[in-house]
Amino acid sequence: LRITTFLADQVYFWIPLIPAALVLAISLYLIDASHKDLFNSGSFGLKTQGVFSKVRHPMYLGTALFYLAMALATVSLASVLIFFLILIGYNHIADYEEERLIERFGEDYVEYRKRVGKWVPSLR
Repeated sequence: LRITTFLADQVYFWIPLIPAALVLAISLYLIDASHKDLFNSGSFGLKTQGVFSKVRHPMYLGTALFYLAMALATVSLASVLIFFLILIGYNHIADYEEERLIERFGEDYVEYRKRVGKWVPSLR
């Protein structure tokens, strides 16, 4: 696999760690905040508050960003490939879940989907 890490020899080992640490921090925040919003609220139903008011799939986005952080930290083309495969996989899962959410919550979810981005946080 050395062929996938040839770029690592071109930069000081600590340079990629700076953006990787930033992306990792965002990743961990999204995962933590989404778990708290879902499981500590004590309410059931469609979640549209907290981190879910900014992005529809914060857990998936956080997990995908974790893989991106690892790709940045390792400067490995194999890690970049894994990141894109994870992103494609989570996108398919999210699409499936959204269809089920429309069936369950109907127009409420459709309106929520219009207001909040799937992967890119809305800045409202």
